[in-house]
Amino acid sequence: MVGDEDQSIYRFRGADYRNVLQFRQDYPDAKVVLLEQNYRSTQTILNVANAVISHNTNRTPKQLHTENGEGLAVTVYEAYNEIEEAAWVGDEVERLLSGQGFGPGDIAIMYRTNAQSRAIEETFVLRGLKYKLVGGTRFYERKEIKDALAYMRLVHNPADTVAMDRIINTPSRGIGVKTYAALQEWASEIELNRYEALLVLKYGPDYVSKLLDRPLSADAHKAPPLTGRAQNALIDFAGMLQSWVNLRQQERYGSVADLMDMILTDSGYIHNLRDGSDEA
Repeated sequence: MVGDEDQSIYRFRGADYRNVLQFRQDYPDAKVVLLEQNYRSTQTILNVANAVISHNTNRTPKQLHTENGEGLAVTVYEAYNEIEEAAWVGDEVERLLSGQGFGPGDIAIMYRTNAQSRAIEETFVLRGLKYKLVGGTRFYERKEIKDALAYMRLVHNPADTVAMDRIINTPSRGIGVKTYAALQEWASEIELNRYEALLVLKYGPDYVSKLLDRPLSADAHKAPPLTGRAQNALIDFAGMLQSWVNLRQQERYGSVADLMDMILTDSGYIHNLRDGSDEA
């Protein structure tokens, strides 16, 4: 059996450091061979690791060592928040790249969760530092981030067709490709954009005429070429979107973060992510 109670980090997958300790009790005659030589790190890093892990109880004492040399000193920096932390990382990267003999390929930044990359990525983009994300997707290229930003863009500018294209049926709300195409065609026929056409469905042509301060075409007063179910889905979306637009215009939403939280909750997006119904 091969195991190390110091590296039992996958408990959510069933790993348990006690399995290693229990093995010795179950098989007292088993020979234990400690694998203490490290081939990746410098001795300075191992000394720090040894000092930290030595405080753990219920472990087999080990002293990691390497033939890689002492290496550079380990620096500990305690930041006030993730923004300050990212700024410090950016400063260090710029320092190493300017006359310290390091190239971009010599520097790696490790973080525990994907969400932690945002502040660092933003700092690098602002400073013009090129980087490569290994084993993941850049923060602003992730589907859920693009979706959230599309919602916010649409609330800021309901005529943003690119944003509406992205989220009108995200998460799924019964507005399929055919229904959305029918809305677009009808909006064109009555000489309105898609948002205005949605308002006609929800509130009627007189409301939109007053909102735009102009009369609408005669076709806008006719029944739209939509089935009952499709029309109801569009009406529900129109009401939801307009409620967010009103909040933004009247500035009754608190902070921008509060508004985004409200949008992602009311739209069912948060529930959808947690439920895993659609690919995120």
